Amino acid sequence: MNDGVAYICFVVVKCAMYEICSAFGIVTNIICLIVFRKLGCDETVNVTLIGLTIADLASLIDLFWMGICFNPLFTYSSVYFDTQSVAYLSGGWVKLYLTRVSAWITAFVTLERCLCIAIPLKIKTVMTPRRATIFIALSFFFMGLTMPPVYYTTRLEWLWYPDRNKTLLGLAFTKEREEIYNSVISINLVLTFIAFATIISCTLILVLNLEKKAEWRKKSVSAHKLSSMSVKDQKVSKMITFIAVLFLVSFFPGTVLFIVMLMIPEFNKGKLYHNLFTTTFAFSHILEGANASINVFVYLKMSSKFRTVFFETFSFKKVSKQQN
Repeated sequence: MNDGVAYICFVVVKCAMYEICSAFGIVTNIICLIVFRKLGCDETVNVTLIGLTIADLASLIDLFWMGICFNPLFTYSSVYFDTQSVAYLSGGWVKLYLTRVSAWITAFVTLERCLCIAIPLKIKTVMTPRRATIFIALSFFFMGLTMPPVYYTTRLEWLWYPDRNKTLLGLAFTKEREEIYNSVISINLVLTFIAFATIISCTLILVLNLEKKAEWRKKSVSAHKLSSMSVKDQKVSKMITFIAVLFLVSFFPGTVLFIVMLMIPEFNKGKLYHNLFTTTFAFSHILEGANASINVFVYLKMSSKFRTVFFETFSFKKVSKQQN
């Protein structure tokens, strides 16, 4: 990819779309947290979705910061650091960490739904809100253990930038960078594949179960006698299935790019395919950001409890009545 095309993609995607997508997503995820706070943490699925929302919100804040760093107005201001170098360390790698956390939380919530099918009578004792909270905390912690090696090999140092006639804080790499990077990327890929395998298998089980239930309801004369708990579980399962499918579609391209990084060493920042590397990852970030932004609409469409609390909390009718 030549510099001209790369620069156009840089301005359109990283300077504009990053900010628009992340700003919208930050608002929707804050709304989700407000609604979930009112719904409470009595149910395991609510606790898990709160954890997913926190991870998505943090990821979108990070994407917003990356958009600021890539803005030429900020880059060529009086700051004493190279903004793209800072975005690489404080943005790109942090975002990777947060997306891995989201992957494992999504895997957990799909597994929880599958266990509802396998052991419906014991699920309340096996999957408790407390255990869900512990799992989410451990996900944030253990995924974070992959980050220190990156910051050991890549750091900020005072460097001379001839094109700007300035000495700025920029990226400096140690000799072990490539070897450690490959190890970190390999570990992240293994963790991602485990999460993806769990999500895919559990989603397939959920889809097959939902289809079986639908066929049974059509054939059964006493379908209207289905218990409210069973109907509720099916609605939650549909919602989780939809969230899982959206996640897989959105995060698959980014995972493929990491495989390419391992197979083609020159596909990396500052190397032969630098322009292609930064552009393709920019589009994958937009896709991931979009996924993190639209969950509120899934909840509104597929969860009656969420929808009720949402309209009770953000009702414009109440405001107009108070004004009258």
